[in-house]
Amino acid sequence: MTGKVTVAGYLCLDIVPRICAPAPGEQFSYVPGKLQEITGTDMACGGAVANTGMALHILGIPVNLAARLGDDIVGMTIRGIIESYHPALADNFITDATDSTGCTVVLNPPGQDRMFLVNPGANRYFGADDVSDAMLAESRLLHFGYPPLMEKFYRHDGAEALALFRRARRHGAAVSLDMSLPDGNSASARINWRQWLQKVLPEVDIFLPSLEEIRFMLRGDFSGDYAAAGAVAHRELRELSGELLEMGAAVVVIKLGSQGIYVRTTAAAPRLAAVAALAPEQHANWFQRELLCPCFQAEVKGATGAGDCTIAGFLAGMLQQFPLEQTARLACAVGSCNVEQPDAISGLLPLDATLQRLAQGWAMEDDKIDLEVWSQQASGIYQIEK
Repeated sequence: MTGKVTVAGYLCLDIVPRICAPAPGEQFSYVPGKLQEITGTDMACGGAVANTGMALHILGIPVNLAARLGDDIVGMTIRGIIESYHPALADNFITDATDSTGCTVVLNPPGQDRMFLVNPGANRYFGADDVSDAMLAESRLLHFGYPPLMEKFYRHDGAEALALFRRARRHGAAVSLDMSLPDGNSASARINWRQWLQKVLPEVDIFLPSLEEIRFMLRGDFSGDYAAAGAVAHRELRELSGELLEMGAAVVVIKLGSQGIYVRTTAAAPRLAAVAALAPEQHANWFQRELLCPCFQAEVKGATGAGDCTIAGFLAGMLQQFPLEQTARLACAVGSCNVEQPDAISGLLPLDATLQRLAQGWAMEDDKIDLEVWSQQASGIYQIEK
């Protein structure tokens, strides 16, 4: 494998109180006026640049990281954490003296989905020009994360995203895109996201939203938690992915939280060209596919960054020229390693160690699979034949 991955977009400092596990049969809830003891506080870098970018670094994939920080103690803290993994990883960060650094308070109760209190800070002013031509020229792939939290990227029907993605393509890089769910009361929530996607997805090779995000963007549905319910209906996944493929994406990966990932790829062979360039030996294997990969069994200590790390596993599998089935398994394995620690990346393993854990027969969480729809393969993947 030659060339780097440039990971650009949202970067913040996550402040994570260690919330005690509730009593059996109860759930943590925020009650005004109530004192809630915690056992400590963790701080870690968050956002797509830190979570996906650093996960790729841990997996052994060379990365460039591009983000905008404020000139403050939070920005200094982020630089220090990133540089502790490698001194050069923060070299391309831009310091914006006019704004604060992005910061997120993560309420992450054991056994429950997390809640975020977010200050986007300097992320709002990150633009296409903050990713240099020099970075793109040495990259096989540009991964961009969280445009709904980045004002320049969600305004004007995605014009800033198009400028960056088209420039990446001119340098020969494929493009992958991750989303985030905006605050329902924010300006971002009032954007016509269907129109935004129609403009932008023709320049996106791999699109990796969560089910919540894409339900909101295509259906206006802010209903939230689906993970506690039964299996997500195949009909809904097929309808949503079909719309996204028609809009122009070549590979659609819908993250399903504790239920794993759903993957569907294009039936238009020319549209798969950029993906084929990443994994030329697997072109036929990736063409017109539909599969479901459950998560692996894990003792969940936190879900912060689980989707971002799952993305890192998927991109790493592509860059290693793995078949789609093995790529999906690696994605869910990296995501499952993530939840075994409260923060985003301390539970991750290098690629060889992750593959070894898979080879040892790591069991899947597949009790919610609808076997009348999906057929299980020898790999443990569930698929629908072409």
